[in-house]
Amino acid sequence: MATAAFFIAAMMMLPAPHSIVLWVVRWLFLSAAAVLLNYVPLRRQLLSDPLFTWYKKLLPAVSRTEQEALDPGTVWWHDELSTGISNWNKLLAYPKPTLNAEEQAFLDGPAETLCEMVDDWKITHELYDLPPEIWRYIGAQGF
Repeated sequence: MATAAFFIAAMMMLPAPHSIVLWVVRWLFLSAAAVLLNYVPLRRQLLSDPLFTWYKKLLPAVSRTEQEALDPGTVWWHDELSTGISNWNKLLAYPKPTLNAEEQAFLDGPAETLCEMVDDWKITHELYDLPPEIWRYIGAQGF
């Protein structure tokens, strides 16, 4: 119905034709367009689907990280936290997350070594950057 109202408003905004024939043709054209666009299956086939297909081609591909964020399909417990009506027992009932062996080995090995290499005072007050050897280690270890 909104489409029909739009076409009627458009009809009224156009300058008045000089003959009754042009007036009738204009009304027939706008009425037919309004009827066709208000018929959902036809509108989808002729307008929505082609526009959606065209628009999907313009969008960038979803990165792996973005896809991982989208896949769960839920906001988990964060929704309750943002509403201010939090069921803390629900949060406490979730199992404690654990690391697999590969993740734990990375934290115990390369991550621990990197932490030992870092001199916070030197980085933040003297160099204003990480020393080259730390950058090389980060790259070599795949951080």
